[in-house]
Amino acid sequence: MPIDFHSKDNRFTYATRRADSSWMSGIQKIVDVKGKHILDVGCGGGIYCKAFAEMGAEHVTGVDFSKEMIKGAVENCKGYPQITFVEGDALDTNLPSSQYDVILERALIHHLTD
Repeated sequence: MPIDFHSKDNRFTYATRRADSSWMSGIQKIVDVKGKHILDVGCGGGIYCKAFAEMGAEHVTGVDFSKEMIKGAVENCKGYPQITFVEGDALDTNLPSSQYDVILERALIHHLTD
């Protein structure tokens, strides 16, 4: 049964986990995120936003379509002033183009119908 991302009961489902260290080292082998502006589309509870911040990203923007997921992400990432969250659609974020160095869309595609 799929999770209801918009339910208050599921707000912290993806906000209490941490990015695995093997994921972080894998990313660091691909791209140096230090000083970069990162966009995490479909950020859920913000665990990868937090990981990017911990890896030295200058700024991380997390976008998710669920207000409840964003609320969980904000709570998860308090104390990280370089992270901001925006409610938005993965197919049309309404964010300005050409402002991000790295874009992550992890575990998102299976949620899209188109």
